[in-house]
Amino acid sequence: MKYTATIAALAAVSSAATVTLKTTPCLQDYPLEEWTIDTNKLVVHDLQTVCGIKILNATGVSASSLTCLAYKDKAGTQPGSAYFSLSDPAAIATNPVQEAAVRCDENGKPPMSNGNNATAVGTVTSVTFVTLPTGTAGTTANTAASSGSIPTPSGNSTSPSATGTPTQPSVAPTNTDVPGAASMVSLSMGAVVAGLMAFLL
Repeated sequence: MKYTATIAALAAVSSAATVTLKTTPCLQDYPLEEWTIDTNKLVVHDLQTVCGIKILNATGVSASSLTCLAYKDKAGTQPGSAYFSLSDPAAIATNPVQEAAVRCDENGKPPMSNGNNATAVGTVTSVTFVTLPTGTAGTTANTAASSGSIPTPSGNSTSPSATGTPTQPSVAPTNTDVPGAASMVSLSMGAVVAGLMAFLL
């Protein structure tokens, strides 16, 4: 009889559904974190640099049946994200914020803030940190910002200045003394004015 109860308890623990979550990249390069939590329970997990969270997979339950919510506080009373799912990751912020807890429920939504989350507290079963190579978190502009270089548009003939003062063109004009250039400009302006007058009349 004692063994039957122990085996039943172990079976219940070993068959608990879990979900693996991962933070998404911010505009700046921050390490991404991957962790696994129990479902249907508030799980306190201190996340210092979060811009988004996505569901990677689940065990013991279909990942597509889960809806999750991040919380700013450990009691689960202050939502820190919108609801997110396998097909719709949480886009929390472009710059990193802190989250204190996460809850993922099967076939329903975790409570927004009822204060009763603390009654069913789960645990983080594993944590993995993923470091991205420099410059892979965002766009080209973010890569340039993190590397200290200033991106320049293609076709620009001037070099960017670190002091903020204008610089000389990198390609100098080949001949600045074109005979009759001023008369050609005035003739062109005269043609434009004549065309405008003809259009108005």
